[in-house]
Amino acid sequence: MELIFLPILLFLLALTHATAIPSSLTGEGAANGLITRNETSASAALADPLIFNISPNPAGPPCGMTWEVNINVKSRGSVGDTSTSCNALYNYVTLPSSSVPQTVSKDVNFVYLCPDTPEPISPEGYGYRDIKFIVKGTSDFPSGQNTFLAQLEVLNIDDLPETNMNMPVEIGYAITDNADPLKQLTLQYIYCG
Repeated sequence: MELIFLPILLFLLALTHATAIPSSLTGEGAANGLITRNETSASAALADPLIFNISPNPAGPPCGMTWEVNINVKSRGSVGDTSTSCNALYNYVTLPSSSVPQTVSKDVNFVYLCPDTPEPISPEGYGYRDIKFIVKGTSDFPSGQNTFLAQLEVLNIDDLPETNMNMPVEIGYAITDNADPLKQLTLQYIYCG
């Protein structure tokens, strides 16, 4: 009797697992919307991004301008969700310096370059600080958006060996006066995925 009962029990157990498959995954188009293992979707990649605060916020028409700012971490996100270059940038920004060991931010020259302004037009050029955050981005800032894609180059001319990182980022911005967007444009954050 036990020999007959065991195969029936195994059959019923297998049947319960088989009926647990959602009916939406059967038939044609079952794989639509599914992501291959070890692949990420664009929305998932930005779900919990690494965000750096730019303080004070650079304001006004940005193309060719150089500002002295502090870069610090606003939100860390998940280490596993951010790229290797973004994790390296996080480690670099939060690494205490020998001159100020308690600091977990960096004082930098923030340089913004546009396609039609490939060099700084500020009197100080790239600035006097050792660390440069050079952002190459758009010269158009739609008021209906709050971020844009850019290329970030990080240089430290005083480090041995010299620091040189280059990565795609998004820059968060705000416009407080829609009548003249460039006068009231403020660059606020660096989103790194």
